[in-house]
Amino acid sequence: MLLVEGSDATNPCHWMRESGLADLLPSLTDTVRVGVSAGSMVMTSRMGAYVVE
Repeated sequence: MLLVEGSDATNPCHWMRESGLADLLPSLTDTVRVGVSAGSMVMTSRMGAYVVE
């Protein structure tokens, strides 16, 4: 299980990319992903371009 929470979406998004977790997530098909607040935005596979920018 992965639990992600954060201040705004850019902070957890940045660290997920920096750590390599963002690249690893697509292969974790049997992993439960839980996001709280901004973490819920970055844990989805359908984050919009507006949030990423």
